[in-house]
Amino acid sequence: PGQEIAAAAGPEPAIPLESEEGAGILVLPKATGSTRFALNANRGSRIDGFTITGADTGGGITVNAYADYLRIGNNRIMSNSGFFCGGIRVGHPELTNEQGNGLTYQDAFNDNIVIHHNHVMNNGGLNGAGGGISVCTGSDNYEVTQNYVSGNFSGGNGGGIGHLGYSNNGEISYNKIIFNDSFSQGTTVHGGGLYIAGQAA
Repeated sequence: PGQEIAAAAGPEPAIPLESEEGAGILVLPKATGSTRFALNANRGSRIDGFTITGADTGGGITVNAYADYLRIGNNRIMSNSGFFCGGIRVGHPELTNEQGNGLTYQDAFNDNIVIHHNHVMNNGGLNGAGGGISVCTGSDNYEVTQNYVSGNFSGGNGGGIGHLGYSNNGEISYNKIIFNDSFSQGTTVHGGGLYIAGQAA
């Protein structure tokens, strides 16, 4: 929800997933049906054992939504760039959905995702939170564990790892987070290595 394609206002065509173009791996599971990730028979889909480098705009790995129980492990994710996160991004930091009670940040339905034993190095993001690894609203029960996160940068907050928005019972543990930077030029810059925050109402 919130990513439906609006009609183009000018001569340029409407672009779906504009900030995800050029990702090394883009994960777009179905919300319903027999192939959805949340179905018991399909749990445990993996991105495992890859070297991902040179991706632009979308970053190394971008997980859009409905990717319950996905496991991202044993990868080398190096020298990628992204509009929001350069390394591994789960969800979307700015996606909103207008409902009867006003504008809310959209739940991405990315529950029980595990990000483990990855080497995430020298990636950069312009906005959002987390230059190396970014976990956004709607990632309940996630685990980010035993990763080596080094030399990443963000134009927002959280040079290494960023948790942004509302996700229940997340765990960030046993990671090595070193030499990451936030290049934000604002007055409230936070989290050169690790940034955990909600979003403004």
